[in-house]
Amino acid sequence: MLILKAFDLCKWGVELFLKSENNKKEKILEISDILNEISKILEDTADKIKKDEYPHGNCTLLEKLSTSLILKLEKHLGKADLEDLDYSLREASFVEKLYANRQDREVVKNLYEASGKFRSISMTIKI
Repeated sequence: MLILKAFDLCKWGVELFLKSENNKKEKILEISDILNEISKILEDTADKIKKDEYPHGNCTLLEKLSTSLILKLEKHLGKADLEDLDYSLREASFVEKLYANRQDREVVKNLYEASGKFRSISMTIKI
């Protein structure tokens, strides 16, 4: 699922950022906050889809947070990697596709899994 690919690319980008000499604690906390918010929105999306409710507004929120994350990582990733991450995050934010496939049990399972992964990396980079 695309959201899991987006997580893998995001994790890779964050790991590169952390290896950089310019990774000030303030920026790490900003990235952590963005990742945590993405996690919350993914969890909310999964909760609503599970209840057969449309997760209004989550698409826009995910898109805005994805853009913020890309801007924070842009100095640490190459153009092709940034474009790949940007594409994956934008594709994953299309809640309409997820909702249309809500009968597939993997959709909700993958959303919860991605939410946990984003939350985990958010917590880990703060340490």
